[in-house]
Amino acid sequence: MTTKEDDEDGKDHGFNVNFFRRFWRLQHLLFPGVFSLPLGLFSLLLLVALLDEFIIYGVGLIPSGFYQVLGEKDLPGFINQTLRSVGIILAVAVNKAIKTYISQVLNLTWRQLLTRAVHRLYFTDINYYQLNVLDKFVDNPDQRITADINILCLVFSSVAIKVVVSPFTIAYYSYKAYVGTGWVGPTSCFLFFIVGTFVNKLLMSPIVAWVVRNERREGDFRYKHMQIRSNAESLAFLTGARLEESKTNNKLDLLLTTQHSLYGRQFFLNLAVNMFDYLGSIISYLALAVPIFSGRYDGLSSAELSALISQNAFVCIYLISTFSTLVDLSSSVTQLAGVTHRVSELIERLQQLYDRSDAETPGDLKVVSVCKKNSVGTMDDMKQEGYLMEGVAFKAPGRSEDLVKELYLHLRPGESLLITGSSSAGKTSLLRLLRGLWKLNRGTLTAHCTPGPCGVLFLPQKPYLTDGTLREQITFPLSVDLDLIPNDETEELLSYLHKMKLDGLMTRIGGLDRPAEWNWYDVLSPGEMQRLSFIRLLYHKPAMAFLDEATSALDMEMEQLLYSAAVDKGITLISVGHRESLRAFHKNLLHLKGDGSWTLEPMRPHSQELSS
Repeated sequence: MTTKEDDEDGKDHGFNVNFFRRFWRLQHLLFPGVFSLPLGLFSLLLLVALLDEFIIYGVGLIPSGFYQVLGEKDLPGFINQTLRSVGIILAVAVNKAIKTYISQVLNLTWRQLLTRAVHRLYFTDINYYQLNVLDKFVDNPDQRITADINILCLVFSSVAIKVVVSPFTIAYYSYKAYVGTGWVGPTSCFLFFIVGTFVNKLLMSPIVAWVVRNERREGDFRYKHMQIRSNAESLAFLTGARLEESKTNNKLDLLLTTQHSLYGRQFFLNLAVNMFDYLGSIISYLALAVPIFSGRYDGLSSAELSALISQNAFVCIYLISTFSTLVDLSSSVTQLAGVTHRVSELIERLQQLYDRSDAETPGDLKVVSVCKKNSVGTMDDMKQEGYLMEGVAFKAPGRSEDLVKELYLHLRPGESLLITGSSSAGKTSLLRLLRGLWKLNRGTLTAHCTPGPCGVLFLPQKPYLTDGTLREQITFPLSVDLDLIPNDETEELLSYLHKMKLDGLMTRIGGLDRPAEWNWYDVLSPGEMQRLSFIRLLYHKPAMAFLDEATSALDMEMEQLLYSAAVDKGITLISVGHRESLRAFHKNLLHLKGDGSWTLEPMRPHSQELSS
């Protein structure tokens, strides 16, 4: 059974010109320069692989040497041959271990380079948000970064050296085969390879598209389990395990169905590969039979003929084996082609987003940045301008109706604003617009400071908690350098924790700078997360803060404590909320009616509104 997504996966995902074009582009990331570490490792691996072929030739001649000394009953020669053989075997064992190790290091180096290159694009501006929330062009970007890049580098590191070394090996053993068997030996081997390559090319192309589909299904199945892991408590409260089991099994069945289709197509490829592997051993003896039966070696003794047959058989068999190795790479190349398409699609889409963000801001958003990195925002930094919206209209992505129409609003530092409205009226959507996550439909929006701790900080209803220490949670998104922490910073943070009644958190983790051995989302309650998020706000002291139901999990006493602390720090608060208690901390009220209309008026006490 195929779906619309499967049809899209199969589009231009073959062993074709598009694959080679994408694969060539990736080489600039895998080999960034002439004097780069990957090129040095690859060159070293090539030398070790060539040395390996030289030693293997010595291993191949070991049987013919034993045939010679045993046939002639030469004891001194037998002892010498044994010692020589042991030395060659030790050499090939050491060399193969070195080759494997260099290949593994090269794989790690490539993965680091390619993953970091993708990370640079992925974490630029809001590209990660665009891909995961708004964009439908690329499925499972997390899987492409964590799994597909790893597969690409692993397969390429094992395939590349075989492809590069093979021409040298084929040329050398073709010459040796010609010397031992005449033109019949190399000609039969080359004909064998040409036929095998043609057959495998026909079988490989349709498999690549199914590799892409399979990786997509793997990502969907993994994401379903990640969804359950991230929302395990909510699921437990709702007792919806059986339904989720059914949905997860459906994801599994789709994956297994795709894998079954993939394996069915790989069956014929494996059949061809195995057939050519075993046919190769017969062809070597067929090539040897021509000079033997034609009387070319009639003057040799039985021992000499046995040694010669063994030597020439090894040459022909190894030549066939080299060709067979290239044919055997068909399965690996199909996998390489599949993940190359997926990784390249991700990079191409990220590059498009990067170029777009470099050329323009979303909609008609104009950003006038007056902040400096790691500086503390003030009202003077924002020049009393803040955000200016003129005739703004916006809608949710994929929707046709405007959430808000013709909005004129000037958000100035020092003039706090409370945003209210019914569910789906566009309150959180307005914050997304101000952050630049969504595009304008009409109008202009001018921002006089870029988002961040230096000027404007956003506090969502569910705070973002990174991995790391308690101090890193508070100072996020700034990095922590323990050697450069001011003396009074620790005391300040401890004071905030005590004021917000989070002293117990210090006891549980063992200090501000002790790495947490848990997932913060698993051990903190929603209220603790929101209090910790407010400590982050007080630490950064931005000029403005946008709060989206940031105290919804707290009681009114704690809410008033947090808001009072923020006001005392001189932070202008733009809040989304429903509680009447929030009115005391805001100067103006913006009410979104849900039909696109809105009202903006100075804040009045709730009792005065009731009397009017």
